[in-house]
Amino acid sequence: MFTGITLKPKPKSARNQFILCVEADTNDADYIYQTSMFEPSELHLYLPLINLLGDQVEDTDYNSADLGLTDDQADMLSDLIPLGEDGSHSICVDSFEYIDADGVTFDVSYDLPTFIQAHPELFL
Repeated sequence: MFTGITLKPKPKSARNQFILCVEADTNDADYIYQTSMFEPSELHLYLPLINLLGDQVEDTDYNSADLGLTDDQADMLSDLIPLGEDGSHSICVDSFEYIDADGVTFDVSYDLPTFIQAHPELFL
């Protein structure tokens, strides 16, 4: 396909996974990234947090109580955000993808209220 390039399918361990890449600025356009992977069974835990990134969480000085987060949610959110030595700001989702069981990668877009309405049992 490409001379000098070898393409290999994703290993089975990297399939049926969501991959979230979060971008943050540490100092005048010095961007850093944090990539996190999680399983479809955890999507309901992550979507509300992903929804906050770049919207209500613009820097690492956010107050989790003001956002209505539990301690567990605050810990999960902090694990998603890349941190520079002096914190970070301008936090946003760089990419959000899903790799299916066959290794095909999809870009993910979502509507949180619709997801919650369709799966209320996950948010009890």
